[in-house]
Amino acid sequence: MSATGGLSGRVAWVLAAAVVSLGLAFVADDRLLQATLAVVGLSLIGLTLAVRGLSQLSRRREARLAAQLMVLVGEDAAPCFSTDELGQVLFRNASAMARFGDNAAATLVGVLHEQFASPSAVLFRLQSRAANTGAAREDVVTRRGHLRLSVHRVAEDRFLWRIEEFQDRTPTGRGAEALSLPMVVVNRAGVVLFSNESMRKLLGERPKRLDRIFLQPRFASGEEVQVSALNGPVRAIVAEVEGLGDRREVFLLPAAERSDADTVSTDFENVPVALMKFTADGALRSLNKAARDLLGEMPVTGLGFADLFEDLGRPVTDWLADVVSERLPAGAEVLRVRRATEESFVQVQLRRIVEQGRSGALALLSDATAMKKLEAQFTQSQKMQAIGQLAGGIAHDFNNLLTAISGHCDLLLLHHDRDDGDFADLEQIRQNANRAAGLVNQLLAFSRKQTLKPEKLDLQDVLSDLTHLLNRLVGERVTLAGA
Repeated sequence: MSATGGLSGRVAWVLAAAVVSLGLAFVADDRLLQATLAVVGLSLIGLTLAVRGLSQLSRRREARLAAQLMVLVGEDAAPCFSTDELGQVLFRNASAMARFGDNAAATLVGVLHEQFASPSAVLFRLQSRAANTGAAREDVVTRRGHLRLSVHRVAEDRFLWRIEEFQDRTPTGRGAEALSLPMVVVNRAGVVLFSNESMRKLLGERPKRLDRIFLQPRFASGEEVQVSALNGPVRAIVAEVEGLGDRREVFLLPAAERSDADTVSTDFENVPVALMKFTADGALRSLNKAARDLLGEMPVTGLGFADLFEDLGRPVTDWLADVVSERLPAGAEVLRVRRATEESFVQVQLRRIVEQGRSGALALLSDATAMKKLEAQFTQSQKMQAIGQLAGGIAHDFNNLLTAISGHCDLLLLHHDRDDGDFADLEQIRQNANRAAGLVNQLLAFSRKQTLKPEKLDLQDVLSDLTHLLNRLVGERVTLAGA
């Protein structure tokens, strides 16, 4: 039932209720009840007249709008529709009736539901943009090619739609159904917009997303992929073509028979650069003569990337997987050789390659052992420089303490004669403070990288100066005697 028919039915019920109220008022005995029923009946009649008047105004407005649209787009070659805010079709031109048929109760979603995927979401998005900005346009993919949907807001709650059809001259048009190669058309999010008959037969169903077709989450054009077919996984070479808008056209090509053994060309074998090839999971496929010479006598048969090299930080397999899947660009890392007879380092530069449809990694190796030794020496020199700076800071602070000790010791010596019992102890304090000051000067010289001037010392004189201190340290059972 249309909105106008529903409104007419409700008006008829209100009018019937008004007649009943007036009839009851005519037969009622109570005057108050008669007056009440009469007022109710007259009010309902007034309401009915008002509703009918508004309905007539609305029909006249719709008629004027339809007449204007007929003049504007009645003879347009493209199908045109007028809808309300709920999507109910109110007007369609001759092209629309010829292309989609004449269904007065249809909504625009119902008209387009067989033309492309998710028409309700597309129409809602376009109508919302047109309600805010006055107009909107979008291209969507169909089996025949693509549609260009244009919408204009022509009234507060009325929208004019224009549909232009473009048929592809590429294999993704009508000829895609008869194409022997399986193919799909997907958007950037991986949603399948179209699949031809060959793809549907291969999969046994109409796919909805790209991850339903391929077993691996990421692939590139020209690579070998595993297709989740109806009768089990099938090998194929994927070919991808950029389509119109944001769509991608993906074709499946037959994969040639191959062996797992890698064929090494003469140029690869004799190139004067150490090269190694690895599969996507890190297994070693081949290496050339320069790489064997660099690794020495280490056996490499049956080893993988993680068995050969060790990173000083993260696992090397994660790095290789990131490069092969293109999550990271090609780069270089210094790795330690695991099974070398002595500690050895190589600089490995990884780059993604595709051979025979298989993605993998090409590793370029160079000897980095000398570089690591220089790096260790440089690190040690930095440590020594830091130690020198620390020693200089400590020496300055300690020299200030020694200055205070020596000064107070000299003051105490001025108040004691040589015959006093404390004079010898104060003299020892002064002498040891002077020796400590000499040690501090040596630390300062070390921190400033100054050249020390060696001097000749009489060891007997040095030890005689320490006799008083040493007698206290060696104890009573040891006798210290000078030569």
